Amino acid sequence: MLLSIDCSINNNGIAVFFDHGVLLDYDLIKSTGNTEQEKIQSIVRKIDNCLGIYLISTVLIEKPPTITYNRSSKFNKVLNAKSIQKLNMVVGAIIGFVSVRYPDIEIVTADVLQWKGRQKKEVTRMNAKMLYKVETNDMNVTDAIMLGHWYISQQKMKGK
Repeated sequence: MLLSIDCSINNNGIAVFFDHGVLLDYDLIKSTGNTEQEKIQSIVRKIDNCLGIYLISTVLIEKPPTITYNRSSKFNKVLNAKSIQKLNMVVGAIIGFVSVRYPDIEIVTADVLQWKGRQKKEVTRMNAKMLYKVETNDMNVTDAIMLGHWYISQQKMKGK
């Protein structure tokens, strides 16, 4: 089974697939707490609960961007550097936790340009609704669904 995760510090979309591509479950994990540490801890606990329910063999996480070209005209600083930093902390915490607690689970990361290109979240949401008949409008969840869909499609093309 595949657990696909679209991460953020506040709202994480997750999707669980059977290996052959049938969507089993999806949800939105909202972080709780006041500090970044508390939020990350709550996310990891909820991921752990999910891993305890399903027999996951692969965790797929959208890789945080490493650079951005959007810059502030006033200070010439990257506009979303703080968001990328927080996202890196969440992804790192999930990867570290899963690696230690569940060493037999394969961890895969995928760059957003690799799996989605420059497609807008609204298009991804519509695709998830069309392909899987999901009842959510949350774009974090539909991104997790379509991330998983992409990965399974890639595995099928490789003959796995």
